[in-house]
Order: sequence, then C-alpha cells, then structure tokens
Amino acid sequence: MKSVIKQSNGSLTRGKLANPFSHIPMSERLKKRKSIDLRDNHVVIEDNDGFIQVKPIDKTKTF
Repeated sequence: MKSVIKQSNGSLTRGKLANPFSHIPMSERLKKRKSIDLRDNHVVIEDNDGFIQVKPIDKTKTF
C-alpha cells in the first residue's frame, strides 16, 4: 500500500488554529455579520441571581 503525505505551504501554528480569522480586522468581521453596535446603545439589567444582561436600545444601529 502506498502512503501519500501532503504538506501545506504555510505552517499551522497554534495561534492560527485557535483563531483562523486573525488576518481579517474585527471591524470588517462586525460589518460582514451586521452586528448591533452597542457603543452608547445599551442597557445593563442586573438579575437577582447575580447575572447581568446587556440589551441594545436600538436594534437597527449596526456596524
């Protein structure tokens, strides 16, 4: 039986495996996903059990 081993041109480091999108800026990723912009657009609600909720005021305000 013949064994075939392929090597890629770029090495896969632990950092690349942990975050494969590190070469794309965060602002571009947020625009692509049409994420809600929470800067000056959020309300913090504290629950009785110690948890908090962060809710947007205007859901149409996106990046």
